[in-house]
Order: sequence, then C-alpha cells, then structure tokens
Amino acid sequence: MDMMQQVAFIKLAYKRVKEHDSGYPYTIENVIGVFKSFFAAYESNSGSEHPWVSLRQLEQIIKVMPWTEIYGEYITPELYPEIIEEYFQTELNADYRIYHFFSGNIRLMRLITLGYSEYYERTVVE
Repeated sequence: MDMMQQVAFIKLAYKRVKEHDSGYPYTIENVIGVFKSFFAAYESNSGSEHPWVSLRQLEQIIKVMPWTEIYGEYITPELYPEIIEEYFQTELNADYRIYHFFSGNIRLMRLITLGYSEYYERTVVE
C-alpha cells in the first residue's frame, strides 16, 4: 500500500465527515495517527502490508472511530495504540483487517479487557 496516497484519501474522507458533522471530536492528526498505528501493527503481526482501504470505507471508519458501536462509549485517540495492540494479541477467527477492527463490538471488547470500559464498570457495580 502506498501510505502517502492512503493518507491523502484519509484526509479527503475526514473532510467529508467534518462537512456532515461539524462537532466531530477528532482532529485530522488524531485520525491519521489511528490509521498509521493500525497499519503498522497489522504489518508487524501479519508480515504483510494492509490492503488498500477505499474512500467509502475510510469515511465509514472515521465516522465511528470516536465511539464504540454498542453503548456509544467515547474512545480517546490516545487509547488506540493500546487497543490495537490488544486486538492483535487476541485470538480471533478473523482476518485482522481494519474493517473487522471497526465492526460490531470488537473495540468495546478490547476496552473491557483493558479495563477502560465505562459500560463494564457500570454493569459490575450494579
């Protein structure tokens, strides 16, 4: 994957997301940082580069990046390297691509495992 070209697409996708959601909480630097962190971990763990991510897929990922899909918990950009590392250390029946990482409750499960989930804390206390 040509990382410079992929970053150019990430910037375009981010611009489109911001046009539709002016309150989107991540900066472009946050978003690029998450993608670069994921792609580096993918390559380190799989031994190959991550496949190209389309503009449409980038937009979808960027839209959901700040929150878990289930329960809508906010995820700070600074947590992503740790969440990503936990993802690659978890044995799953998956291809470990970025689309999987941002689907369903994958990130929420990593947050719970790492002890960062507000939802998990609420359910344990109650």
